[in-house]
Amino acid sequence: MFLARLGLSAVQNIFGSKASENDVDPNDILESLNLVRNCIDSHGLTPGLETEHLRRGVIQCTVDLMQDLFDHDESWKMIDRDPTDPNKLQIAQLLIQFSERFQIFPKSLFITVEPSSIRPQRAGTNSQIYSGQWKDLKVAITLLRSHGRSVRLYKNDPAHNKLFLECLRWRQLRHPNVVQLFGVDITNIGHAPTLIYPWIEKGNIRDHIEKLTQKPELERLMSWSCDIARGMAYLHKMGIAHGDLRGNNILLSDGDNALVTDVVLYSFLEESTIPYPRKNTPERWMAPEFLDTSEPSYASDSYSFGLVCIEIFTGKIPFPDLSVGLVVAKMSEGDFPVKPDTMPDHVWSLARACWNYVPQRRPTMEQLLYDLSRSGQASDS
Repeated sequence: MFLARLGLSAVQNIFGSKASENDVDPNDILESLNLVRNCIDSHGLTPGLETEHLRRGVIQCTVDLMQDLFDHDESWKMIDRDPTDPNKLQIAQLLIQFSERFQIFPKSLFITVEPSSIRPQRAGTNSQIYSGQWKDLKVAITLLRSHGRSVRLYKNDPAHNKLFLECLRWRQLRHPNVVQLFGVDITNIGHAPTLIYPWIEKGNIRDHIEKLTQKPELERLMSWSCDIARGMAYLHKMGIAHGDLRGNNILLSDGDNALVTDVVLYSFLEESTIPYPRKNTPERWMAPEFLDTSEPSYASDSYSFGLVCIEIFTGKIPFPDLSVGLVVAKMSEGDFPVKPDTMPDHVWSLARACWNYVPQRRPTMEQLLYDLSRSGQASDS
């Protein structure tokens, strides 16, 4: 345990003494963090309350320090700002491994936000959204719901730490087309956990399109499609399959950019002990193999993306006049939605490719982004 504390001290010294000089070697940080992990994993520790208390203290300090590498401006200078930088990814992976194994999370994951009103401002299929203020920012306070009731988690419930772990994954994400999670609040609204992220005034993309008096121009629709593909390609590069990609989970920023949200919530709700109503799950957007296994994949996200394109170009859900059961049956038989009048032929071809029954034959999000970007440039010229 002494070595573990020594490794942690080394990281703190590197971080503290060189951050302002912008010359920290990420390999020094990773080497010291791996030393901490290896020593904590050592089986030669003498059992006892004092040792366990010290061990947990070292782990807590370590995860707090790793989170600091992402949260503060100076630490962003230490490692390349590119969110997919290999060194940054390694530290994120170490942080998640620590928290998953020891069920200890960075203290900064938990924040306190006072709702501005006792009434929710918006409501989704499985959530109620309140507004609040945090660090001079207007934020969304998302309360998860199941069977019409708020999701309450108790300390011994496995879902308790499952939610925190999934939120920790989300919090490490940094991309202009992915909503940033600020943290989790477990102190308000009946002590049910709430997720805190920026307040997006325009709301979700489908509701926004439905409210418009005139249909958006083709250039705008193509831009939104590229935004979503770009955000999803980033998630896949980070090793995350969304599992619930649909219009309700795509928000529009003040700058009119599309942002993917609810990045990890399907995984939590599906795997937790919470009685999650199947009728509220997004089967209308689900790939056939996803319906069978409940395991999201990059290929199932591509399938959903094709249906999101239908939403964007029509402002309506796929097959709006049909029940979910009929939609699933039609799509499984290759009976796809009708091509929207406003959708260019090349986008329609991409959407149909996304619905290939064989997952391996669907385009990746990187391929979709490339093709959409090229077609968007062609339409501008």
